[in-house]
Amino acid sequence: MLPTWLKEVLEILKPEIKTTIKIENLHVGDKIVNVNIDSNQTKNSLEYKPDQKFLTINLPALPPEIRKQIEPILKKAVDVEDQTLLEQSTEALLEDFVKKENLPENKETLNFISQNVPTDDVDIWRKALYIRGCFDELKETTDEDIKKAIGYKIKRSKHDVISAYGKKGNNIANLCTANYIKTWLMPLYKNSCELYPMDINKAKESFERIYQKITEELPFTIFVAGEMNKEKINAEAKNRLKYGMDFFNIHGIGRQNIKTITAFANDIKSGNNPIFEVEKIDEEGNVILLVVNVKIDKKL
Repeated sequence: MLPTWLKEVLEILKPEIKTTIKIENLHVGDKIVNVNIDSNQTKNSLEYKPDQKFLTINLPALPPEIRKQIEPILKKAVDVEDQTLLEQSTEALLEDFVKKENLPENKETLNFISQNVPTDDVDIWRKALYIRGCFDELKETTDEDIKKAIGYKIKRSKHDVISAYGKKGNNIANLCTANYIKTWLMPLYKNSCELYPMDINKAKESFERIYQKITEELPFTIFVAGEMNKEKINAEAKNRLKYGMDFFNIHGIGRQNIKTITAFANDIKSGNNPIFEVEKIDEEGNVILLVVNVKIDKKL
């Protein structure tokens, strides 16, 4: 259902919508599936993109008498109902979830998840796959309004996963976004089946032991968040030595995280960090992957 506060806002805006963008009747999920509240003085009061069914409400450009009615509702939504000014209806979010889950490219992954991942984790992976789909969608658009709406879906969905499933939920969301289910977990399961070709139960037990280690402790991955600096990355990297891995991957999304990871890589290259060596660093758009090798004589 559409949030109560947003219903009230759209009801007030009906005359403006009718005259400005020529929509006679508002139907969320039909003519409008995304609503974005903006504050850009240079834009029109309302902008509508029929191909994306996307409505942007630009507060400063609205007539003063309409803005005066809307602003108290928005304040209440933020202060009392703990909503956001980038609000998408639950109905639209659910529709988007179902749409992405039914994409052909997700069929193999979903089959693997439902058949081989521990039952308690299946829903986490489904939600994580949705977040990954949003990131893929983000790469394909240059429209700033659409980027904002997708960014909100990612933020809201990630928050929901962490709130419901804690640290493991966060780990799985990050692993899925970085495509570890295809690059690590699927090959790991195949390898377990090859080790125990005559006993599928033993194969599943072997897979699950390593799976739990990967999803709970991230033995070979570091996901850099906004509050981390290069010293924190170094501490996390040294902590990974206890797993005896020869390498680990460091992932980051966003310009600040790219800057932090690059600074850590430069420390290694300059000889300030003799335990590690840079294997490769890949940067594409807003995403970075640093692969670091552990020098054999420095391993614990």
